[in-house]
Amino acid sequence: MMQSVGDIQRMNETTHNAQAARGQGCRTKTWKIGEECVGGIIRAKATKNSVKIEICDWSTGEVIASNSFGRIHIGSSVENWLFEFTTPYHAEKVREWIAGAWSTNPKLSAPIIITARLS
Repeated sequence: MMQSVGDIQRMNETTHNAQAARGQGCRTKTWKIGEECVGGIIRAKATKNSVKIEICDWSTGEVIASNSFGRIHIGSSVENWLFEFTTPYHAEKVREWIAGAWSTNPKLSAPIIITARLS
């Protein structure tokens, strides 16, 4: 049985809510970008010490590529990896959300190091 993207998103929200209820402090965000991203969907899951980013297929929800980054790698490492799959604009939006997720959620808070990007 193939699941729709909506079903997959609802499952992710359910998983997120269950983890939050258990105090695991996990935040998830999904960007449905469409043709500006390979596959069309980017999903990020932030935990206390790391973030996992998945590139998913729009039609099937199948994970095309994924990578995990520690707090020290947030910045250019995340954006450089995302550049392979999407535009610099969307890569920056994902990085900004990750930094915001860690700074606004006390369960995810810890010292954060963001590397500077030279233009």
